[in-house]
Amino acid sequence: MEEEFRVRVRRDKRKLVIGLLAFYLVAIPVYLYFGFQPSGNMVMAYAEEAKTATGSLAIPSIDLVAPMSDVELNGRVLSAPNYIVGRYQSYDNKVLVMGHSSTVFQRLPEVAVGDTISYDGQNFRVVSREIKAKSEISMREILKDEKEPTLVLMTCFGEHLSGQDYSHRLIIYAKRV
Repeated sequence: MEEEFRVRVRRDKRKLVIGLLAFYLVAIPVYLYFGFQPSGNMVMAYAEEAKTATGSLAIPSIDLVAPMSDVELNGRVLSAPNYIVGRYQSYDNKVLVMGHSSTVFQRLPEVAVGDTISYDGQNFRVVSREIKAKSEISMREILKDEKEPTLVLMTCFGEHLSGQDYSHRLIIYAKRV
């Protein structure tokens, strides 16, 4: 009887260890990706947005690999998805990629000139980055056509304003290599 109890306890400990390991293999990447412990609703929202993905974006220098979905111009507004990146393309050689600075583009300020970005399997090299006041941004200028393939990444930056808005935008330009 005592021997059977020891064997059963060892098996239960193994199941517990395996269960905890499986939990942490899922929880740690989610924690690192979001930078905080996400609620179940956030994880579900991310999963829902990821279902609509039509491409991917990878920035190795900040360990980012993110699904990407197309966004549409609604009146004069482009709205980024909450947890993945959004892409808007009005010309063949220019793509705008947007993401929230509180989620997917949290580490975008760390991207430097010369870094590589992989966009749908094509490599781009960062050629410039700028921080502009929101009031000084011309979306017409940002979205204008280019002679060579250009990727523009944009996220909120600066002082937090009311709602989910910020005073500035971080804008990164990359050319295909």
